Amino acid sequence: MKLNYTQKLIASLVGYSCLLMLFTFSIVWLMIEASEEDASAGASAQTAIAIALQHSDEGHNTFVTDDYTVYFNEAELPEIIRQALTSNQPEALTDTPVYVGINPTNQQRYYVVSKATGLGDFFIAEFDDMVFILMAVVLATLILFIMATKMARQLAEPVVSLTHSVQNLSAEDTQFPTLSRDDEIGQLSRAFGNLFNRMQAFALRERDFTRFASHELRSPAAVIRGNIDLLKKDGLAPEVTHRAISRLDAASHRITLLINAFLYLGRESERLDETKVSPLQKCDLENIVNLLLEHAGEQNRERIQWHVASLDWNINSDLLNIVLDNLIRNATQHSTGCITLAITASGINISNAIDNELEQSRQGIGLQIIERICELNHWGYNVASNEQRFTVAIEIAPVTSTTST
Repeated sequence: MKLNYTQKLIASLVGYSCLLMLFTFSIVWLMIEASEEDASAGASAQTAIAIALQHSDEGHNTFVTDDYTVYFNEAELPEIIRQALTSNQPEALTDTPVYVGINPTNQQRYYVVSKATGLGDFFIAEFDDMVFILMAVVLATLILFIMATKMARQLAEPVVSLTHSVQNLSAEDTQFPTLSRDDEIGQLSRAFGNLFNRMQAFALRERDFTRFASHELRSPAAVIRGNIDLLKKDGLAPEVTHRAISRLDAASHRITLLINAFLYLGRESERLDETKVSPLQKCDLENIVNLLLEHAGEQNRERIQWHVASLDWNINSDLLNIVLDNLIRNATQHSTGCITLAITASGINISNAIDNELEQSRQGIGLQIIERICELNHWGYNVASNEQRFTVAIEIAPVTSTTST
């Protein structure tokens, strides 16, 4: 039969405690019996000698008690004892103790021989004591079993509660019900809670990855497919071919940025790679913006007014590419008017005109990607809008900027 945790705990407590009590009772009992035996043996021998000496004048050669036999004549001794005494070999008498004394009446030797008792005689003599000890152990075991059952259930209660909490979790739960305890069970519960939160965060990142990828990759993939079909045609003018290749280059660049963004967003915040952080100054930012504006198209470039101030950042340039690309793309997709982009030492600010109330309330998936990047890097992120303008501000300086010397 397979035991559960509570049953194993009860069996262990009762079993070990019963063995410990039995061992302790046995040792104490044997020590008491040994001391009683030594004391009673000495008293019994003295009593036997005193009585025997009182009857020595009656002419008896031996005097017998329950435990001893007193011999007043050496010739009456058993042959084995007599030979051991005459040959001076006392080691032969280890199983039969012999006491030798002098009779004060006639100055003759007398011999007191102890009657040897076997193991069976010992158990018969001590049967009542052994029954008492056994009953005491059985009674103590029953009492201990009741106490151990109650104690084991109390000890197992948090484990059972934790098991039920894990079994009752569903996909709709957003938080693990941890136990408010300071012991190991509480630590285990909090560890389960942390694991559950990490799994929930992983599931959320997976859903976001699928949603972002299906939305963002569809457009550059269509551009690539359309321009490849165009380039397959014969007799294309050189300028048409050049524009198609430019669109292919822009689409592939866009896919590269998106893949890097999705891979970054799929990581846990504790495992972000900080080795790509490098110094970035004004000229580097200008090159990045120019490259992004080339891929944005000529019509969009004409609508964007941008400015880069003097700055000195320590930042991941790949992430900055992703942020700026999504900011510019979101602004150009949701407005037809003027767009202003300002990059200062404190961060990035982009603003676009609002064409209608619908565009005022819309935020593209690009902004959700930006918000996630800002959250992972502890950058400030703020979105504001009024009847005329929609503005996104990202504060980078408090975390990633360094002071120039």
